Amino acid sequence: MLTTSGAVYTMGCGEQGQLGRLAQRSASRDARQGFSALLVPSKVTLKLGASRIWAGYHATFALDANSDKMFAWGLNNYGQLGITGEKRRRALYSPMECDAFTAWRDSKGDSVTWRSVAAGQHHSLALDGAGSVLALGRCEYGRLGLPQPEDAQHLTIIPALQHRNVVSISASTSSSFAVTAEGEVYSWGMGSEGQLGTGACADAAEPVAVPHGDRPTIQVSAGGQHTVLLVEDTSSTKEPSPAPDQEMAEQTTEDENTEEEEVKAKRPKNEQEGEISSTSSAHASEVAEESKPQRARGVKPKSRNKRR
Repeated sequence: MLTTSGAVYTMGCGEQGQLGRLAQRSASRDARQGFSALLVPSKVTLKLGASRIWAGYHATFALDANSDKMFAWGLNNYGQLGITGEKRRRALYSPMECDAFTAWRDSKGDSVTWRSVAAGQHHSLALDGAGSVLALGRCEYGRLGLPQPEDAQHLTIIPALQHRNVVSISASTSSSFAVTAEGEVYSWGMGSEGQLGTGACADAAEPVAVPHGDRPTIQVSAGGQHTVLLVEDTSSTKEPSPAPDQEMAEQTTEDENTEEEEVKAKRPKNEQEGEISSTSSAHASEVAEESKPQRARGVKPKSRNKRR
């Protein structure tokens, strides 16, 4: 969780250091303090506040709000956190600067910004502000999308996605996905369950275009062995909405009618019958009154001679 002030809070499983706030001896479920330290959201110690956060399979990334430096913690057995050299460990239980991300920015200049990070089980993807996708970590099943079948210890651009203007990325356990500004979807990595959407249950060593008709894709989200696409609906046409004043007037009339019906329904049956009877009697009286002959003004009625 990221607060408005830039503080980061974590909760849940922390056995691989992914919470970033517990020592290794305290991160296990069998620790003396029990589950309380794992289940209750607690603050991660960061020198500066964060502007963006991303959670992966066994890892967490946080972008520094002031320097745009990337920090990470969690499982790093294949270097998937971008933390190399002497600081590299199998698991990191507190935030550390990702030197691989820093080295990439230094090689390209300070103009490089990080738009998104997607973390799988043993690999990570990064999307920069220019739309380039970079991969890091384990290469098995082709999850990195790189031509060479070897693990990547440093951020490496995926050649097949160059100049594609990628706007979003997603990573599952061993698969990867990217969506372009034109609504195209690319997938690569493990595809044994058909999760790549290519029409075949096979792995893909490099990005492959996913066929999805003429519906542009807005977003992709990858699960363990399945994938979800959010696409634009181009088939239906929406009717124009009524003017605000007209819509409000119609809604008010409808509400009044509904309220009147509800009041009548709640009244006792004998009251409803009495109301109907009185209404009918009043109506009959009005009809009888109208049927009587009307006297002309100023004319006296003729008197009848009584029989003697």
